[in-house]
Amino acid sequence: FPRLIYASVSGVGLEGPDVDLPAFDITVFWTKSGVGSSHIPPDQEPFACRPGFGDHTTALATLSSVLAALHERHGTGRGRLVECSLLRTAAYALGWDMATQLRFGEAPTTQPRNLRPHPISGIYFRTLDDRWITFVLKGPTCYPTLMKVLGHPEVIDDPLYALPTTDLDIVREIRARVDAAFARMTLAEAAVILTEADLAWAPLQSLSEVVGSPQYLATGCAVEVSDGWGGRMASPAAPGRFPEGAPEVTRGAPKLGEHTREVLAEAGVAEDVIQKVMARLG
Repeated sequence: FPRLIYASVSGVGLEGPDVDLPAFDITVFWTKSGVGSSHIPPDQEPFACRPGFGDHTTALATLSSVLAALHERHGTGRGRLVECSLLRTAAYALGWDMATQLRFGEAPTTQPRNLRPHPISGIYFRTLDDRWITFVLKGPTCYPTLMKVLGHPEVIDDPLYALPTTDLDIVREIRARVDAAFARMTLAEAAVILTEADLAWAPLQSLSEVVGSPQYLATGCAVEVSDGWGGRMASPAAPGRFPEGAPEVTRGAPKLGEHTREVLAEAGVAEDVIQKVMARLG
């Protein structure tokens, strides 16, 4: 069946000294790959990734690769083996740090808060009601705008506090002013100020807050499907969306082996062979 496109999904690939070792999301994608050590500040004990984090990323990589092979088959008429692994996907997902490591022989990891080189961007700040918010500066006007709305216009024109700076004492001094400003306002109050100033910011939200938010629903992050037992349930939606129209997703994931007979029949396997396979599967 030369047109067949088939995929191998494994921990570390099909070659090398570790191919026969057990492999899971937490052991390979997070731990062995360097993803975990890049995320965990050196002053903290190692912690695990959330379940399925690398599995889902590797699934997307596998899907993309199979589709690439399908496109190729339109021209060649032939299928091929597609191979994806947790390790290779992790190396790609960590591309920013991995590229730095490959090019310069070293890469920074997530640092403790007091050692991070930027006073604001990517830093979390605590509000009066014990909530956390963070920023990313999207342009050169964001820093002066933020300092102005937080009540520190004196910083803007002082060359001592100009960014970028490599002086960690100056970084900590700027950050202390921002810390103090947010400590005096609630998340709701900060939201009004920051949104009106057109700054790129976000609150640190729990999953219960996320799934109940209007934007989560508007973005279509959840879909209602069958629970497989006669009921209905909400489930995370696939990341791609087709606003101009696509078949509605209504059924849940198939049970193990649910479509084995149909898949074998579509592949042209003889009925007597299919019956033997199904008998072996019970």
